[in-house]
Amino acid sequence: MLMPDDSTSDTQAKTDPFSWDGVSTPPLTPIPLTPIPLKLLQKSASNNKRRRFSIAAIICLVVLGAAGASWLLLQQVSQTPDQIVQEMQQRGAASTTPISTPGKQLPPNQTAVSSPHSLTPSSHKATPTPPLAGSTPTVVPTQVPTQATNPSTTQTTFISFEDGGLDGWTHTNGGGTTSIKNLATSSAVDGSHVLMVTYGPDNADNYPAVGTSNLPASLNVGQTIHASVLKTQGSDVEVGIYLIDQTGQWFLPESAYIQVNNSQTWYNVTLTVPSSLKGPITQLGISLYGHDAVIYIDNFSWQ
Repeated sequence: MLMPDDSTSDTQAKTDPFSWDGVSTPPLTPIPLTPIPLKLLQKSASNNKRRRFSIAAIICLVVLGAAGASWLLLQQVSQTPDQIVQEMQQRGAASTTPISTPGKQLPPNQTAVSSPHSLTPSSHKATPTPPLAGSTPTVVPTQVPTQATNPSTTQTTFISFEDGGLDGWTHTNGGGTTSIKNLATSSAVDGSHVLMVTYGPDNADNYPAVGTSNLPASLNVGQTIHASVLKTQGSDVEVGIYLIDQTGQWFLPESAYIQVNNSQTWYNVTLTVPSSLKGPITQLGISLYGHDAVIYIDNFSWQ
């Protein structure tokens, strides 16, 4: 049996430089180098120069910006307080300046407001309605305010005999002896004059009366009459106010009489004009009951 020749294999392995552990490797083929064109090299160098120039320009701009900001800061710091206040006032005045819209004027009672919304035209503005042809605006007259007046107070009418006369007073009813006189006395209720009435003993049952038709003002239904009566001497006396309307009807209720007993005391006699009388009163007076007495009448009034 023939054995393989190991020497031959070892020799091949040693002599073959591209073998590894007995495995042969094909020889490497050299790659030919292609030379770079000169124009490509020049273009690359030009791009590098442009890039360096751009970087230098950016650095210059940054430096200039920083210098400008520093200069503005120094200017602000170097300003005096008065200049700062003046500048702030100018800015405030500029911000409050009304912005006028072309072709539109503000009414006199409105103030322009500078608002961002007023600068942007709105797409929802109401379309103005044109006036009707031939129509004229309605002019509303201005009313001049009238000064409020206080309601007039009711005037009080007086018969006080201060003129010194009788004012038309006479003996109007009853028999007997009756006298009437205007008397100046310190005992008067109003002023210094009274109407003094004297009647004798023959008037005991006659109810003498004195009165007048010279009324200084009209006397109508619902008004109340007041009179003051004083007895100076004589018997006890009953006194009442009587009325006569335009038809001649007398009104003298029993309830209208009061007793005048105490001398030197003024008594107040009253009577309200009833609705049964017709029209204004034509005569008023005092009806007396008693005899041999002297009485004073003063301060007739109504309102």
